[in-house]
Amino acid sequence: MVSRSGGADALQLTVYSPAGLDEVTEFYRTVLSNTPWRLVSDSKNPDGSTLLYAEHNGPPLWVRIWKLGDRGTMVELTGAVLAKDSTKAKPAAPKAASKQGK
Repeated sequence: MVSRSGGADALQLTVYSPAGLDEVTEFYRTVLSNTPWRLVSDSKNPDGSTLLYAEHNGPPLWVRIWKLGDRGTMVELTGAVLAKDSTKAKPAAPKAASKQGK
């Protein structure tokens, strides 16, 4: 773990791997292509980094992967954070009675 930042609505983790860029990129492509994930976007930036965007039955995930010289690979994971009570259904507010007697 290199760094962690975020607030109530989002979280960003940056991690380091001594593995090579291709190996790390293929790992994330494989994981995000399998249930429950759906790999929606896989693109390459002009700076050589790879950008992945994945969705599932929850918040989406953005993954940026880049080579750290000859020392390994960096990965930045960004996603939404659900509040503890946001996964529970909340009862609907009662509808106000119509003034016309309905």
